[in-house]
Amino acid sequence: MALPLSLPLPATAAQRRRSTALRNPSIRLQSFAQLGTLQATQNKNQDIDSQAANTTQTPSIRPIDAAALEEDVRKAVRINRSFCLPLVAPDIELTDLPNLESITDYGVSENVEENLWDKEVARLVQAVTNNTPLEFTGSEDLVFDTVSSYDVLASVAEQIWQAVHIDLYDAGNVLAEHCPDLVPSDMKLTRRIMEHFCTEDNNAKLRQPMTPERRQDFFNLLDYCTAIIARVVWESAEGKSLHINTLAHLARLSTKLKVLSAKLLEFSEKSLGNTVADVNFDHAGYTGLRGRPDKFNDNLDNPDLNFLRGLRNMNGPLKESETATKEGAVRELYFAQCCKFRFCLHHCLRTILLSLKGTSQLTQKSLSSYEICATVYESGFEGFPILVFQDSKDDLIGTSDASHLDCAGSGFHVLDQTVRHVQAQMEKSSSGPKPDNHSPPESGNGSVKSKGDDIDGSMGTSIYWSYRRNGRNIQDTSQGLLRLRSMSHVIMVIIPLLMIRPSAVNSIQSLVDLAIYTEHSEERLINPVMPKAYGKYTAFFSLSTADYRKTQDDLKPEDAKSLSNALMLCDNLYMGDSLGQFPSSVPSGTDHASTQGRERTAELVKRRRVELDNMAQSMEGWVFEEKGVMVQCRKYVLSCMFTCFVLVIGGLAVGASLGERLSGVDPFNITTYSWVLAAFLLLVAKSIRVQNWPWNDFLHGRVLCKSVSELSSVTGIDEQFIFVKLLQDERESFLETRGPFNVIFNRRSQDGFSIDRPISMWAMLLSGLIMVETESVRGRSLVCLDLRLGTKIRLIERLGMAEIVQDEKYIHQTRVSDDKSRSHNVEATKIRLTEGKTEWLRTVGLFANREARFI
Repeated sequence: MALPLSLPLPATAAQRRRSTALRNPSIRLQSFAQLGTLQATQNKNQDIDSQAANTTQTPSIRPIDAAALEEDVRKAVRINRSFCLPLVAPDIELTDLPNLESITDYGVSENVEENLWDKEVARLVQAVTNNTPLEFTGSEDLVFDTVSSYDVLASVAEQIWQAVHIDLYDAGNVLAEHCPDLVPSDMKLTRRIMEHFCTEDNNAKLRQPMTPERRQDFFNLLDYCTAIIARVVWESAEGKSLHINTLAHLARLSTKLKVLSAKLLEFSEKSLGNTVADVNFDHAGYTGLRGRPDKFNDNLDNPDLNFLRGLRNMNGPLKESETATKEGAVRELYFAQCCKFRFCLHHCLRTILLSLKGTSQLTQKSLSSYEICATVYESGFEGFPILVFQDSKDDLIGTSDASHLDCAGSGFHVLDQTVRHVQAQMEKSSSGPKPDNHSPPESGNGSVKSKGDDIDGSMGTSIYWSYRRNGRNIQDTSQGLLRLRSMSHVIMVIIPLLMIRPSAVNSIQSLVDLAIYTEHSEERLINPVMPKAYGKYTAFFSLSTADYRKTQDDLKPEDAKSLSNALMLCDNLYMGDSLGQFPSSVPSGTDHASTQGRERTAELVKRRRVELDNMAQSMEGWVFEEKGVMVQCRKYVLSCMFTCFVLVIGGLAVGASLGERLSGVDPFNITTYSWVLAAFLLLVAKSIRVQNWPWNDFLHGRVLCKSVSELSSVTGIDEQFIFVKLLQDERESFLETRGPFNVIFNRRSQDGFSIDRPISMWAMLLSGLIMVETESVRGRSLVCLDLRLGTKIRLIERLGMAEIVQDEKYIHQTRVSDDKSRSHNVEATKIRLTEGKTEWLRTVGLFANREARFI
């Protein structure tokens, strides 16, 4: 018997432009003519309003190639009904392949399935070919950013989360039956989540169908998430095959999730009942149930992708063999083709949903007092960008990998477009006709205040941003502060902001890499996939609530701060009284400045960067050896030699000129004395700066410095800039280091280059070493978020137990003095660091002691 189903029709342009305030609260429902014998879920004469199906704007001029793209995606979405590889096996076409996103088991016929696919394809193609920023329009429950609106958002995200796991479990069973090597590693975790969902105490409530309003929000949120993912992938790389397959798999995924929303609980039970017999799913990822994101969230070495990477060698022409063998190879490549897109796109969607529903796998908890912040700042002498992300639970994750930063650039581009579009909407709304001639009052943060600000229960959600496509061009900056009074606006901003989380960035980058390296070589030449380069940009986006900002404002100067108040933001690394120092008053990322103040800041930052560039040029001639740094010092040697030469020649001249003018005195004794003085001065000059300076090196005008203090003495460069240079070039140099303060260096030996000076907080941050204050059972501690050049992903999460979860070693200090023992006179504080496994309960914030010295 066919199961009941209710799905929306695509929205018209007029319906999409209809404002929330004018929408009838009782949503008009229509039935699907295509559903045939299917009955409505709630009532025979009820269905979801067509407005729920599409939230993107209609483009004024549809691009010429949009129709061709839509036709290609429609073909790709039917890959299971016609799959062939002309360049691999031209004589084989498979038409009976299983569909990993099949909805026929849930009461939908194949004809209806194709019809629904086509509607999703049209929506997604429009989302990526239309340059207009995407929009989200919620129900009446999402008009204002109240506590109840956040609860609704969490509830809808939870429902999509459950539907996603049904899809994951269904696909895992198909793979277990047809291609066991590609079964996801976290299938047991997926089953546990579904079983927990089916056995909750409010089981009777869950069996009730969604209300029309909630179903509308489900569709709208899913549409907006998939559209944002599609646009970020589109902006990350050029490539016909990548774009077509991404849109096709997102269309199939969104279609299935919408179908599953009709009866989530019943369909979960049905999916669990369809488990393939004798399937032994891997236990990996099972420990992620106690509040932490599960294994998929931030894992770099994803075992699910390793098999796919190994298939790149199978893309050549198959050797002559039996037809069945060749068909089996093509069949395996079909599953690989599907999985390489599914794994990455699913990861992006789950990253978004997990942040919206609460970070626990099994329970739902809406956002309340929070800050979600992403920033890219320049590091080192070359200005290499570093991405740092703080989620709603104050967890920190970052990357400094060049390919990841380029991929994140697409997310920042989409986010900047979205925020400026929201700003334009709000300015247009506030500039409308008013009943009187008074201007609307301004709130304390400088944004326009309206009735939405005074709504009971408003969270006071605000977004502050500063984005430069060219990090060195301060004048070309997009920035502003907006009070987001509508929950729809909050959702419009938070979804692309979550796509900048490095774990999501890593998934997009993996998708692009797989599209490149698993493509056939001839196809790669015809339609190459080319990642886009976004260069050295800087960015800062902070979405926060009023309660969170108040908590941060009440903190003492020495207390740990959130990412939006970190020391390395707002060009603070370049704004001190001199290069290498922080300004006396460190501004936060959300502080405002007048136009004149911004101009002065821009000029100061420009001068500081010129100083840094000049210093970098003076270090270009350094040669890093295993035991030291070879530095040219011809001027110093020549000046010493010239002084000694003058003394020697002068002594000879005195002896020759005096002759016998002084009775009883041998004038050549003066010559001998001057020679001895010259030799003594030469020995002092050769030994005063370095411990050992061979004559060969001295005469050639070079010196091998074997410690930081020697290198600083010889070159006259401050020790902190030397640290920045050493840390920046450590990956490429052969230099080995030794103590006493070399914990932060990776390559060590007993007789290497001596790190005999402490490193400052300024040099640590400029090198990508960010100290994070954490809370453990024994009190406060410091843990280093190591984002030095080339780091793919590093994270510091709550309940982080490195011994159990990640088995990683961290640079850390086990105890930090509490407020009572801290000196009110903030002086240089020496903090001894160690490296090893550590554990903590939660992150408190970024360490804020500007005068700290790490030993």
